[in-house]
Amino acid sequence: MATHDRDELELVERELSGISGVTALVYDQICAAEKRRRNRRKKSLGIQTRLFINEAVCEGCGDCVKKSNCLSVIPRPTDFGVKRQVDQSSCNIDMSCLQGFCPSFISITGARPATILANETDLLEKAIANLPRPRVPDLQGSFNMVVTGIGGQGVVTIGRIVGMAAHLQGLGSSVLDFPGLAQKGGGVMSYIRVNEKTDTLQASRVPMGQADLLLAGDMVTALDRETAGRIGENVTKAVVNSHVSPTGSNVLDPDTMLDATRLKNGISAALGDIEPMFINATRLSEKLAGDTITANMLLLGYAWQAGTIPISAEAINQAIRLNGAGSDTNTRCFTYGRLAAHNPALMQELTGIGKPAMSENEKTLDELITVHEQYLVDYQNTRYAERYRSLVDRAREAELIIDDNGENFSRAVAKSFFHAMAYKDEYEVARLHTSEAFTRQLEATISGKPKITHHLAPPFITRRDPKTGQIRKLAFGPWIRPLLRVIAHLKVLRATPFDVFGYTRERRDERARIDEYEQTISDICTSLSSEKLQVATEIAKLTLSIRGFGHVKEHSAETAGKQLEQLMLKMAAIT
Repeated sequence: MATHDRDELELVERELSGISGVTALVYDQICAAEKRRRNRRKKSLGIQTRLFINEAVCEGCGDCVKKSNCLSVIPRPTDFGVKRQVDQSSCNIDMSCLQGFCPSFISITGARPATILANETDLLEKAIANLPRPRVPDLQGSFNMVVTGIGGQGVVTIGRIVGMAAHLQGLGSSVLDFPGLAQKGGGVMSYIRVNEKTDTLQASRVPMGQADLLLAGDMVTALDRETAGRIGENVTKAVVNSHVSPTGSNVLDPDTMLDATRLKNGISAALGDIEPMFINATRLSEKLAGDTITANMLLLGYAWQAGTIPISAEAINQAIRLNGAGSDTNTRCFTYGRLAAHNPALMQELTGIGKPAMSENEKTLDELITVHEQYLVDYQNTRYAERYRSLVDRAREAELIIDDNGENFSRAVAKSFFHAMAYKDEYEVARLHTSEAFTRQLEATISGKPKITHHLAPPFITRRDPKTGQIRKLAFGPWIRPLLRVIAHLKVLRATPFDVFGYTRERRDERARIDEYEQTISDICTSLSSEKLQVATEIAKLTLSIRGFGHVKEHSAETAGKQLEQLMLKMAAIT
């Protein structure tokens, strides 16, 4: 019987499809959910290696997601657009995303997540010691609680702990779980009903509109029809994780981002006059404990400190200890949740979570241009940045003649021309991988003294895979980093006769794209009118869709080229 690596699955399927008669294909791989359990219980081998994405190198093309179909490669909004990062808590470390043709990936061996839990400050300890006890609400009749979230993130565990805590306090309780899909990403729900009398029988399902508390580990599942039906207007209180988790649509569209404001508004509308309590439990849990699996435990602590749960903290902590797995971490995260509810300013100061950050679209146009100019000075030199400023200024002047307050066209030119000019060649990739910003990014994510391996496809030495026809990336150990620093300093050779990398087809196309874009926008500015403005803005934005590296970028450039032809014809038809 022949055996193959799973990377060859499609090739094997094609081979079998050409065979007459009956064929059998056995795919043997550990369940993703079970692998995560083993990783957390330290029963697997090789879990010391982690994957990391340098967001500055990442183009946001999504090829890594398409290759891996993995929701652990999540979108990350940055000052330079939506990039990708690896969710270290949910990652199964199967390395399939490395198949994406991108030099932003590095693998790190011998590191662990950087946490405050591992190095708590005296300020944090003092704050925990001085935590006040809230007034625990009286249990009158029954208490109905709905917990919702994503599979593999501990929703069922919360139900078990709250149910056991009620039992330890001498209360009656029932827990009804709806685990949904076992794989990560599936919606999970738990109904918890607590009664002051242990012998009082009641249906396990929370009646429609009668939930006293919604503990939502995910905003999308909180608005699920089944969950929303349990919410009672002006009755239900809600503690909600404001972190937006990726959905399956992120696999198909790299730019897909759920609208967090819309989700929050939907939850607020369902509650009526009661204000929901939002907290980014996922990011807090990652910062404090190094694992987002404890986010729901942090939410539970937040809800208890807010006085929404009629069970004592002693009973809950005892139930956590009886649950066994990760009891020390879960107990601490329950306390961290309490602290986040009591003193959110302190948690923001310690973790940085909750501090407002301006996105690319929230910056004023002048601020955006300044950021881009400084980047291009570092990328090449002042003269290069002046070329960028010249075209953007011309676009602004042309638009202001038509609309004194308009800037859509100018903003599109500012973002697209920067994207074209800051193409990531070998010099830039080397500079970004050896920059101080990347070092700080690593230090904020991991601790220890890791061994860093880069996964690159340098020209001249890489070869095509004989089966797929695509260029294969190579792994380079720590020895490559001094060489990367040397290459970064050689950026002065870029676009000169001494630029050995500049003779490749990809680099020639990138330089030509800058000239073409500059000429196109200049021509548009000479005849820009209010009737042409919308189409002109679409043309100006088009270059942003040309992303990725190698064949990925080539394909996106071909698609953008066809769209440009149609838009130019459309503009020519406008008189």
